[in-house]
Amino acid sequence: MGTLNYLLIHYSLVCLCSLYSKGRFLGFKRGQRTQYEHTALIQLENVNSKEETSFYEGKRVAYLYRAPTAKKGTHIRCIWGRITRPH
Repeated sequence: MGTLNYLLIHYSLVCLCSLYSKGRFLGFKRGQRTQYEHTALIQLENVNSKEETSFYEGKRVAYLYRAPTAKKGTHIRCIWGRITRPH
């Protein structure tokens, strides 16, 4: 794991670019009365139009959160997903 962290830091220093973008969870896809928990709506940082989303389609996203109890020695949990289309 130490090697992977070094490679990510090294790549970002050479390229002067970020390997990730932050986003905000807005809620779930829904109609007037029905909510679909398997589809989340996400607002990506510095993305303001549907045309700008074409780069992100197909990319994976990670939702990180802190849990009160530790599993495998850490309190941080991760849920993975994928960006499928603009909203």
